[in-house]
Amino acid sequence: MAPSTLPVDTIQSLRQSIHLLLDQCSVDLQTQRAIPFDNDLLSLACKEAARHGLIVDHGSASSFRPYIKHGVDTVTACFSHIQDTQSRIYMILYLASFFYLDDKFAPGYQSNAESMAQELFSSMMGRVTPNDPMQKLYSFLLTEAPNCFPNSPTSNIIVTGSLNFITSAILDYRTQGMKANTCVGQKVHKIRQGLVWLQRGHGIIHIPIFHSGSANDVLSFYKEESAGEEMNQVSLLASCSKCPKIEAVKQLVDITVGAHRNILDILCPDKAALDAYLSFSDGYLRAHVGISRYRLEELGFRSGLVYSNAVACM
Repeated sequence: MAPSTLPVDTIQSLRQSIHLLLDQCSVDLQTQRAIPFDNDLLSLACKEAARHGLIVDHGSASSFRPYIKHGVDTVTACFSHIQDTQSRIYMILYLASFFYLDDKFAPGYQSNAESMAQELFSSMMGRVTPNDPMQKLYSFLLTEAPNCFPNSPTSNIIVTGSLNFITSAILDYRTQGMKANTCVGQKVHKIRQGLVWLQRGHGIIHIPIFHSGSANDVLSFYKEESAGEEMNQVSLLASCSKCPKIEAVKQLVDITVGAHRNILDILCPDKAALDAYLSFSDGYLRAHVGISRYRLEELGFRSGLVYSNAVACM
């Protein structure tokens, strides 16, 4: 991967914003957090992906295995309060699918991304029979949601979020190069927030999306800006607000911190719910710092996560 060519002052400001976000959300990267890496869970998730025809071999350029590894890293860091094996495998594959499709749908990655999204949407809606492994897996994840999460609001969020993810990918492609009218752009910004933030796999549990969504926008900005991506939350907010992108990052940091504090106030009376959220929030932010796809090591960040019993997966 080519090194970033972002201006030094942008990198310095971004580093400061990330430090502020982590500090205000009580994440101390100097303190290590031990995470027992579950190799059996990785193996089971790979077997399930292979059952749908995906390649999970080591070293293959088209292997789905690295995305599964990212999914395992995220689930073990964020969802320690969910111990049901089938639910954890489901979450791993859901997140792995998101990471994979997020890469494929990135503008400029491949010319047929919109048709790929349309075909995926059609297979999810049952209009056509899935004809490739990813379509099969993604469609399976939708139909399996009520079985893994019989609480109907939870499974509903997963299904609608999955559909919204595909819709947001199509809208991103169709609106490339359009100039944002400030007034209309603000409305589009809010609509896109609803589409994009609901897509995250973290809707699987009732963690408020304003925290995880805004945090993701901040922590993925370096990767996206280094790759020249413009169809992201920071760029849209900057265009709507007529401000530099780094100022938009600061706005999103404020939104994230505000949401975090509100969540703490709301969950304070319920210790079990509060503990689950604090574990999730700490793991979510650390996982973003530690997972290689976000490239935050280039800014000098280390997650502080220590995975024990991990095997080479990539």
